[in-house]
Amino acid sequence: MSDLAPQQPKPSGLLDGADPDVVRAYLAALLSQDTAVMYAVDPQNGHMLFANPGYEKLMARPAADIVGRSSRELFSAEVAETHRATNELVIRNRSTQAEAETALDGTGELRHYVSHKFPLFDADGTVAAIGGLSVDVTELEVERRKSRSAQREAESRFRSVFENAPVGQVFSDMDGKIIAANASLAEMLGYRSADLIGMRALDLVTAADAVIEEARALRAGEVSTVSSVRTMRHRDGHEVLVRIISALLPGADGEPQWWASMIVDLREEERARIELQRAHTEALQSSDRLQLLHAIATAANEARTLDEVAPHVLRLVRERFGWRQAALAHWPFDRPETPRLTHVSGSGPLAAGAASDVRRPEDRPAAHSCGNEHVVVVPVADDRTGRLALLFAGLPAAPDALQLDVLSLVGSECARVVEREEAARRTHESEVWFRTVFDASPLPMGLSLGETG
Repeated sequence: MSDLAPQQPKPSGLLDGADPDVVRAYLAALLSQDTAVMYAVDPQNGHMLFANPGYEKLMARPAADIVGRSSRELFSAEVAETHRATNELVIRNRSTQAEAETALDGTGELRHYVSHKFPLFDADGTVAAIGGLSVDVTELEVERRKSRSAQREAESRFRSVFENAPVGQVFSDMDGKIIAANASLAEMLGYRSADLIGMRALDLVTAADAVIEEARALRAGEVSTVSSVRTMRHRDGHEVLVRIISALLPGADGEPQWWASMIVDLREEERARIELQRAHTEALQSSDRLQLLHAIATAANEARTLDEVAPHVLRLVRERFGWRQAALAHWPFDRPETPRLTHVSGSGPLAAGAASDVRRPEDRPAAHSCGNEHVVVVPVADDRTGRLALLFAGLPAAPDALQLDVLSLVGSECARVVEREEAARRTHESEVWFRTVFDASPLPMGLSLGETG
């Protein structure tokens, strides 16, 4: 026997010492099943020597119409060339070759297979035939592609939410280096998003020691998130007041691996606070104005929504100036003709006709004549659905300049509540989307704000 003849495996198990007829019966039963494609190919000319029922099922033709034909007669030129190349590898390497293959079945449907081709040796070690075993994995391939498509969709959705979030978002590795930063954060700090990649997150904040302590608490498991008001360094050197909400995210092994933060720009709120302080300073010129504005500012500071503070504001202003009635008016964007009145305060009906005759509020309080009385409209702010204003009726005369100034400040106080309510809503929605995407994303992500990682 040639030295190249492969060592034949010893029979084992059920076939140990079995009669040759028994062995042939088992092999015949194995080759006759149709759940896998089995075949043998002539290594000299590539013609089919044997095709099992699985091959017949694939080709939708009997074995007699398959045996003796080459791949070029059975498949497309591209597929046939792949078969030829693989056959040459089997002969040259004298070893099994595995590959993924596709083929059109007898109905014209594309099928996916995992194929193993192996040499069949004769007694002197010559490759007498090339055997093949192909398993149909079409359903698995379809599911795999669906999974990959779902993964790409989730990644795209996350990227869209991340990039277009109205608040800053940043992720860092455990060494504190930024690996992703969205456009909102970059704009907030005067950078481009790409400029922030690779920077140390800790270098962007001014109170490094406090941030390090928060990071320590997170890593120790003492808290799950931290939220604090900080200042960050703008690229041009000035400080930006922000609220930073941070969390430490685990990797697949459950160990801390990423940091994530949302950063809310508080400059508008700070400007509103400064404006409030200026208004209070001016209010010192009049004890009446001071008392009224102080009471309204207190209510606004404690209120979470305009609906909480509106009844108190309307009553205070109405009683201070002796006006008959007040209400909160809402002009919907989709139906701006007639306002909807809520929190009506005072005696006597507030005529719907008078309210409908009042123009939608502009930038400052404005008085309008309605019969023998006057109505003054104090703009507040726009919410998601329309424009809000305070409406005061039953004025015996148009308000003077001092009263209009006071009303303007009252409107600013109420606008601050609306803006805070809207900011809280946007932050909450962003947090919900942020968390939903993170929970659904197959990719682990994180942010570090700690010098020690």
